[in-house]
Amino acid sequence: MEHRRMLRTSPRWLRGAKQPRAPTARGVTMATAAVAAQAPAPTVQAPAAAIAAAPAMDFIRLNSDKDKNYLVETQGAEWVGTSQAGGVYRRMCQRLGGEVARATTVVRFDPNQSFPPHTHAGGEEFFVLDGHWRDEYGVFPKYTYVRNYIGSKHQPFVGDDGVRILVRLRQMAHEHKEPEHRNWDGSPGSGGWVAVDAGGAFAPAAAEPEEVAGIAGPGAEGGGDGKSKRRRCSDGFTTSAARHRILRKDLYRSPFEEVFALQLLRDGDTAGGSQPSVLECFAPPKGLDLFVVDGSMASTLGTHSAESWAQFVGGERLRFEVQEDVYVLVKQGHLESPEVGV
Repeated sequence: MEHRRMLRTSPRWLRGAKQPRAPTARGVTMATAAVAAQAPAPTVQAPAAAIAAAPAMDFIRLNSDKDKNYLVETQGAEWVGTSQAGGVYRRMCQRLGGEVARATTVVRFDPNQSFPPHTHAGGEEFFVLDGHWRDEYGVFPKYTYVRNYIGSKHQPFVGDDGVRILVRLRQMAHEHKEPEHRNWDGSPGSGGWVAVDAGGAFAPAAAEPEEVAGIAGPGAEGGGDGKSKRRRCSDGFTTSAARHRILRKDLYRSPFEEVFALQLLRDGDTAGGSQPSVLECFAPPKGLDLFVVDGSMASTLGTHSAESWAQFVGGERLRFEVQEDVYVLVKQGHLESPEVGV
């Protein structure tokens, strides 16, 4: 399958149109691919930084097709202020809609901010990337995964250290009821991490939701013993002397999606020299999203640096080259879910 890597400047249609000058899309990379050879060529999307010039209420279609592969490097992109509140900035990964949208976004909150109570009509899930998230449910440090279900309400406030999060909006389903709020500790030193081989790294869990383990937090679906059963990912393997250990921690599972974290940890053996470890596997049938929290790695789409987001369609052959320790947040199975959307 051919993957096309887009230029780091605005596409031809945007350059030629009489539009307000958009910031340079430095640091933003997107790669797309059709699902199969007979599928139409991917639609060229405007880079995230180019969207900054659009009015807040404009309808945006950014990396929103569920049958295409994408890679978005957010580091180096301009922080765009939101229209809802001061001191809040975002870097878009994908978006479909206007001010109300199905979205995946890196959001930064300046220190010492407070916000009025608000409701998430389509649900909200987020992962803390830096600092501490604070609301009436608690104080949550880096590596915390939070789900606030459809119709939930909260009042965030930000302390002296500020906070940065990866947030997903309107990607939950009415068909699977959840508690109003739950949170999980995904920190590298927490319990529930399980050593897996390449075949188990992205393998869908075979257990029913209540059997999924390796989970912590209120309302957790599982006992936290890190022994959830999984279907193996076909043809998974690693090659090269510079091997990495793979650790996986399951965070959340429903009939429509799974969320888990992976640590790819370089072995102490330096016999492999500068050669990368290679992780190969097929994406699960209903696709996956991958967000690099720490470290970096490479794939056929390009370089996945820290705070990059990628989407892979179901059945896509995945090949990652890893030379350093990497922490990855994975969400999979959701590309065919009956989510709220827009």
